[in-house]
Amino acid sequence: MINKLFVYGTLLQGETRNHLLDCWKLIDAFEVDGMLYDTSLGYPAADFLDKSSTIFGELYLYDKDNIESILQIIDLEEGADRNLFKRIILESNGTEFFG
Repeated sequence: MINKLFVYGTLLQGETRNHLLDCWKLIDAFEVDGMLYDTSLGYPAADFLDKSSTIFGELYLYDKDNIESILQIIDLEEGADRNLFKRIILESNGTEFFG
């Protein structure tokens, strides 16, 4: 089971939505291949298929059993119900995580 989450933008430490990760443990700063875009709406958008750049963010660990319900809360806050966000599985340096 994947229990790590890569975050960027408003979910980073010190940003407006970082409180959604209060029950997660910060592993470290992390980077993945991808392109980050300025939406001019107060939050960025990431394209992980475009490998022409690097997205800098943070990697978090969730070590409890209810990860799916916790991820659903984050998904809703990030706009998954409005097609603003889609959680996917990523891999970097042998580590699988949600992004």
